[in-house]
Amino acid sequence: MSWSDQSTAVGLSPSSCENDGDPRFLRLFSSNFRYFASGCVLWVAILIAPALTIRNLTVHTNSYIGWLQWVFVALMAPELARSVRSSLADSLTFRVLVIGFLVCMVGWLTQGLPLEMIDRTWFYAVQPLFVLAAVAWFRWAGDRGLRSLYWAKLAATAGAVFYLFVMLSLSNVSDLDLRNVRPLPIYRHIRHLGYDLAVVASLGAVFWGAKPNAHRLWNWMLFMALGYVSLRTGGRGQMMNFFAFVLIAACLLRRVEGRIVLLQALIAFALGAVMLYLTQPEAVAWFFGKAVGGSAAGVTSGRTEIWIKVLNLVSSDWLSLLVGLGPEGFARERVVPGLVQAHNAGVQILLEFGLVGVGAIIIALLDLGRKIWPMPHEGRSSDVLNGAVAALLALLLYSLVDGIFYHASPFLAAMLLIAFVLSKRVANGSMPGG
Repeated sequence: MSWSDQSTAVGLSPSSCENDGDPRFLRLFSSNFRYFASGCVLWVAILIAPALTIRNLTVHTNSYIGWLQWVFVALMAPELARSVRSSLADSLTFRVLVIGFLVCMVGWLTQGLPLEMIDRTWFYAVQPLFVLAAVAWFRWAGDRGLRSLYWAKLAATAGAVFYLFVMLSLSNVSDLDLRNVRPLPIYRHIRHLGYDLAVVASLGAVFWGAKPNAHRLWNWMLFMALGYVSLRTGGRGQMMNFFAFVLIAACLLRRVEGRIVLLQALIAFALGAVMLYLTQPEAVAWFFGKAVGGSAAGVTSGRTEIWIKVLNLVSSDWLSLLVGLGPEGFARERVVPGLVQAHNAGVQILLEFGLVGVGAIIIALLDLGRKIWPMPHEGRSSDVLNGAVAALLALLLYSLVDGIFYHASPFLAAMLLIAFVLSKRVANGSMPGG
């Protein structure tokens, strides 16, 4: 984005830059500094998220990322204040989310929960503010901002994978099922690596498609590595996410070149899986045996049993059914000892926020869908925007079979994708909450 584009994004004309002594220039300089500092906060949050899991439990990692989101919100306070006022006045969805959260908080206090002492309360509270602030940031940063965040995610994930396999090699781990390695040197559980791989694969395909002829060899190598690592780590979820992304993106992308890139990414991904078969055939045999064999509970890694237990617990009391059991309710009620979440976004929302929260989220998703639906068909839409929509929809599907949104790293990615998409709507003349 050019200097004049940046000045327009913050509400100033390029002519206001001509006089260094003009107060408007000082406001412009201050705004751009805040936007850059805010971007740095996002990059730090993305880069350190995997590293935090080396020494911290997931609960604590989520808290640290949540506090970085609060820092971002503080830096974007002037823009956020305008967005909040506009959304409260014009957006039914924003009002429903705010009122729903307040109703749930009253219910949780009635149950005697010390909300201020539960870190996830603050994590949830920051998310709508974070999205509104990120909309303003993407309006300044544009596609290059999302690309820079993708590179940060790629660097963090690549570093985590390298660290993981080096540590496993030094520990002489021979078990094909890396889920049995506890604690894992990084991520705590191998499935959590899959969440980051899913985001990298989707965004990698988006930006490969944006410039099909740039760094072609690099992109082929990247997707071969993604295929190899995904299969070696038993990542059924992230592979399902990638295939869902490809199908959705193929329907949304406007250019034939973009669809060709999706096919190339699939071929490279498959070649990575073939490389694993040639070097470790027993790992591939184990993966397919786990994916298609055994009972429903075995195939789903016990998720169906978890969901049934949650539904029985919530339905046992009218207040918990109405407003849920509050943040971290799964761990606090010890639904399944040793686990902290339900591994399904819908079930988790019902457990923590009850029917009130489920209703509010459904309204928000329907409204988001109403905003997203016409975008791919508009002449001004780009393949980056349509790819971001596909990546977001794929993550939403992924969240129905795994607990990706309990973890700060993929949840942060989803919030940023929502903000990026809404920023395009703002750029075309609509307010983010409208």
